Amino acid sequence: MTTQNPASSPRKSQDAEVASFANTMPREYRQRHHPNAIWHHSRTSAKRSSAVNVGTFSPGGLTTGVPLCVVADDRPGLLARICIGLEALNLDVRDAEAYLRRRLDGRVEAVDLVWVRPIGVRATAPWNATESLAEIKSVLNVVVERHLDAGALLERVTRAPKSIGHTRITWVMAEGLLMGVDVETQDRPGLLLALAAALAHERLNIVRSVVKTMGKRAVDRFYFCELDGTAVGGERQHQIRTRLLEVIGRPNIELGRDVRTA
Repeated sequence: MTTQNPASSPRKSQDAEVASFANTMPREYRQRHHPNAIWHHSRTSAKRSSAVNVGTFSPGGLTTGVPLCVVADDRPGLLARICIGLEALNLDVRDAEAYLRRRLDGRVEAVDLVWVRPIGVRATAPWNATESLAEIKSVLNVVVERHLDAGALLERVTRAPKSIGHTRITWVMAEGLLMGVDVETQDRPGLLLALAAALAHERLNIVRSVVKTMGKRAVDRFYFCELDGTAVGGERQHQIRTRLLEVIGRPNIELGRDVRTA
């Protein structure tokens, strides 16, 4: 007789907890994730006793890296700071999903799912994400809580590469006051950090994002609004696009003329 491990699969008594957490998350999140993964995300949120908590989960299906769930109170530039911490740990983000939810106590919490792979010195030996959770959590808490000077790191990852291949930037309309942008370009380590830092520099609040790596190409979609919750206007779109191009590189740029609907 096989005994089911409660740490890897939610029991029936956990269904209410899963439903309660899932109902505070966007519909897109609920459509993407199995109740088993949602339970692990909800536990990472429920057990958070510091600025940032980090957990692992089993997403199912094909993945391009090791999945981590990072939970923290929302704040401007949060996604960029999480990426800074992961970069400092020699962990490259391959895919990512970022969501916001309103907790029952009224606070807005970010639930960021990132699929990472070890690079640099960390890639030279076998790496166990579960054993590294305490280290990852410690570094992310320092980066998120303290306003560290990340200038040198940002300069390294935002410097335009020698060749970026074909790049396309397209605006996407979303619900309410949100504006979205699709960035398709050649993948490279630190690309998500560069793009998230660019949006943070423009003082935008990233409400949701989905990042996918397909071979050597990256397709990153960000939904955002101004920090005060207002919509992003036409003039601001030009500023944002210019900033994104600065961190990607300029050769072979194709700008999407038509605004598509999400």
